[in-house]
Amino acid sequence: MSSPPTSTLQANVNYHLGLAHYLRGDLAGARRAFEACLERSRNADMAVATRYWLYLTLRRAGDRAGAARVAEPVTRDLDISENGSGSR
Repeated sequence: MSSPPTSTLQANVNYHLGLAHYLRGDLAGARRAFEACLERSRNADMAVATRYWLYLTLRRAGDRAGAARVAEPVTRDLDISENGSGSR
């Protein structure tokens, strides 16, 4: 039995677009894509993955305060189904 999808098509597109921008060194493009993905994230799995990459993007861009704000909602009690080994 397969588990329900953890993201929407729009969230997936923005997530992978953000990764492509990040890996090319386009931090502004990565930030825009990850922020768009976060707006479309409908569960903790996608939100945490997106927040991770957005955090890295902001840190790499020198925005420590922004990175801290992005990471703040991530707590140990979030119900993450795709990767149980993450924060536990």
